[in-house]
Amino acid sequence: METTNMEETDQGIDEFLPEETGQFLRHIPEEVISKVLSGLPIKSLCRFKCVCKSWKSLISDPKFSLITSRGRERAIFWDERTPSFYSLDRDLVLEKLPSPLEKIPDCANQECLFLGSCDGLLLFRVSDTVLLWNPSTRCCRRLFNLNLMAKDYVVEASGLCFDESIREYVVILALFGGRRGDRRIVRSASLSTKIHKRICFPYEICYLANSGITVNGNLHWIIQERKGDPQLIIYFDAKASRFSKLPMPKYNVGDSTHIFGLGVLDGCLSMSRFGNIWNQEHANEILIMREYGVEESWTTLCCLPFKVVGGLGWLGWLPPLFYTKKNKEVLVTNGVHVSVFDLRDKSLRDIHLPKLPNFYQCHMYLESLQKVHPLNPDESMGKEKEKLVIRKD
Repeated sequence: METTNMEETDQGIDEFLPEETGQFLRHIPEEVISKVLSGLPIKSLCRFKCVCKSWKSLISDPKFSLITSRGRERAIFWDERTPSFYSLDRDLVLEKLPSPLEKIPDCANQECLFLGSCDGLLLFRVSDTVLLWNPSTRCCRRLFNLNLMAKDYVVEASGLCFDESIREYVVILALFGGRRGDRRIVRSASLSTKIHKRICFPYEICYLANSGITVNGNLHWIIQERKGDPQLIIYFDAKASRFSKLPMPKYNVGDSTHIFGLGVLDGCLSMSRFGNIWNQEHANEILIMREYGVEESWTTLCCLPFKVVGGLGWLGWLPPLFYTKKNKEVLVTNGVHVSVFDLRDKSLRDIHLPKLPNFYQCHMYLESLQKVHPLNPDESMGKEKEKLVIRKD
């Protein structure tokens, strides 16, 4: 069932506008209106859909949603055990979000696992239910039940991406287990048609990271083919429906091949790995792929110092979540501390966020107007009847 919904209704549009206002709006070029509106907060845009039909059409256009996502990076934090959600913007202002689980049957107060993100849409798993949520518009819906798709399997890795060939979002799940207990399959699930198909996974691996990162339209994961081998990055091209290896940075003597995590920074793929073993002052090296798919474009953004956490020793830093409004600072976290690293003087300072739990999960997302289509009456009453079609290609 949907949580608080900030999207508009058609009721009353145009009817109550003063005649002078309507005439004035009609004489403003659409490109000017688009530029002005694209700089407004998402909450304002949702309200302004009710100004007139032309504004509603403009703001509802998917291309406009992409325009408004630029510079709208936010970090979302939550506790998996007792889901409370918080959003942090580039001004480092923290906001508590209404939980998307409260009004969804059988989901309140359950463990919440992150599965992926794309274009401002977040994918979660609660028990065996997969949910799609746009925290900017506060819309959430139930997608499908995992037991109908992957009985006897566990979700090893996951992600959400947009498939240009069919013009819709798809969920990618890497499943491990089966009746033999050693089988790995990958399935894609269309969000609108509920057609699930199996995808060939061409690698024999001993390690596969959890939620994938979407960059350049592709989903990315960390893998390790055999114990002791360097860790690699693979990506899934939804349009071609195939997996490939991404070029890795060249390694110098002493460079680590252990990757802490992947991220997106200013539209570029980023990764955090152990620092060079000969440099005892730095725990993590942050690298950015400036030009997608080009090996030579991997560059070191910064090296982060050790951060010791009482009782836990030192914890590795994840890739930066975003640049702050000052542009020369990046927001970083290790799951316990949220800090800002200054790229100019190489200083690291903690941000005091007392509302956050002691241990949390976090992810970067973009404020967007991407729609989460409302539930049908059966779903809103907790009586969803899954009709999943398994297609074998």
